[in-house]
Amino acid sequence: VGIKTTIPYLRRIFRTTDFKKGKLHTSFIPEHEDELKPEETADLSKAIAAFAIHAFEKGKSSHRIQERGIEAVWKSIGGWRSGE
Repeated sequence: VGIKTTIPYLRRIFRTTDFKKGKLHTSFIPEHEDELKPEETADLSKAIAAFAIHAFEKGKSSHRIQERGIEAVWKSIGGWRSGE
């Protein structure tokens, strides 16, 4: 989500011990491949799981309202739309 940049990748490079020590060479990236992998995938997985739980719970809630015979809000307001 949002604009993708190389800033997170560059930050990971800057945090490596060899970079801080000035040990730079043409094989730097391949040699530090494991250190430079993004850690964000776990956060994305957590966000997707949280959204799925939210959507599930929201669906359960509206189902309970319909079971009790309470009309859904969107049905009760009719066909009103902004600008009409």
